[in-house]
Amino acid sequence: MVLGIRLSYLLAPGVIALTVFAACAGSSTASRSDVNATADGTTPVVGEISSPAADDATVVASETSSPAGDDAAGEDDQARIVNCDNFVADVVPADLDEIVSRLPNQTLTDWVSYSDQFAIFTILDEEEQSNYQVRSIQGGIQRFGRSVTASIEETIWTAPGTEAIKGDITMIVSGWGSHYPNTARYPQGGPGRLEVGGRYMAPLVIYKYDAGNAWGIIELSTLILDDEAVVGPLEEPGITYMPVVGSRIGDTVDEVATALACTEREARSVKYSDLLPEARWQAVQADIRENTDLDDPERARLPD
Repeated sequence: MVLGIRLSYLLAPGVIALTVFAACAGSSTASRSDVNATADGTTPVVGEISSPAADDATVVASETSSPAGDDAAGEDDQARIVNCDNFVADVVPADLDEIVSRLPNQTLTDWVSYSDQFAIFTILDEEEQSNYQVRSIQGGIQRFGRSVTASIEETIWTAPGTEAIKGDITMIVSGWGSHYPNTARYPQGGPGRLEVGGRYMAPLVIYKYDAGNAWGIIELSTLILDDEAVVGPLEEPGITYMPVVGSRIGDTVDEVATALACTEREARSVKYSDLLPEARWQAVQADIRENTDLDDPERARLPD
C-alpha cells in the first residue's frame, strides 16, 4: 500500500521544511575507513564500525546484541528465515519526487543502496547537540541539533562487505525548531521522529560532519514497532511519508527482513560502495549526469 509521495513535511503551523542537518555537513568524500575519525582526535561518541569484510555476499542473518556486561554476548545471535521465492516487490510509482533529502529515501532500492545496516533499536535518552550542528537560522526558523542514545536490539540486514554495529550508539537526528526570535521550541523530524522510550526499526548510516563522522538514519525512513509488527508512523494531516514506509505498515519484522534481503542494490551505487553514503550518492549523481542524456528517466530524481 502506497500512501503518498512528498518530501516536505510540516514542522509547525505554516512552516514547511525538510533537511535539518545538511547545512553543517562537511565534505562527504571520506570512505568507511574514516568512520572513527573526529575533529579533535578523541574517541568518537558514535561507536565503531568494523572494516569491510572480504565476502561481498548479502548478509541476511540478524545480529542480536546482549545487554552490557552479559558474558554471553554474541552467543545468542539469531538468523531470520529469508525466502525470496514468494517475495513480491513494491510497486514503485513512476513519478517519484526529486530527491531533496541527504540520501535517497523513497524505495527499498534506496534503502539497500545507501544504508549501512537496518536495525531494531530503542531510544534511551536525548540531548541537545551543538558539536555536530551549529544553531542556525534559516527562513526565520532557528534549528537546534539533537543526539540520541540508541540501544541496538537486533540487526536484520547489513550492507555487503560490512559488519553490524552492536550495543549502544549515539546518533545525530532531527532536533527542535523555533520561530526566531521566539524561544518556544517544537519538535522536528516529521513522522517517525525518534522519541525517548520508543522502539523503532530504521536504516542506519554514517554521516560526515565538520566535527567528525556520526551515526544517523536515512531521513523519513523510521518504522515504529509493536513487538514484531510495524504499526507506524501513521499519516497525519498535512504530512505524507515516503512510499517505502507506507508499504511497510502492517508488515512483520520477518517480512521487512525478507524485503531488504530480496531487493537488489542500484547498479551505479555498487560502483561506489567503498564510499560513505553521502559521498556515494554524490558519485552516483555525477555518474548519471555524465553518462545519460538529458531526457533519461534516471535524471528525474536528481536534485537541481
